Amino acid sequence: MTAYSIISSASHALTSTPYTLPPDPAQTRLMRLYGDVNFHVRTDGGDATADDMPVSAGLQGVLLNVPPGGSISVVKMTGASDGTAWFSHVKRN
Repeated sequence: MTAYSIISSASHALTSTPYTLPPDPAQTRLMRLYGDVNFHVRTDGGDATADDMPVSAGLQGVLLNVPPGGSISVVKMTGASDGTAWFSHVKRN
């Protein structure tokens, strides 16, 4: 089993308007992303849409390796209630 330590974390509302976490221009980040409603995530610099990677609500979420200057954009799934997304910059122990 792999253990992770949280370096920093933030949360943001999950709505039908895409939200993009500000990039870190200097370092690669290992990010754990989860929400309390189903949502879509995109990591190529564009705004997330209903065509992007789906992530189910709950504590598992998704683990993403984001390169320097890379972005993470999220938007709630069509038909889902508004909710919250949590972004945790983590490191493997």
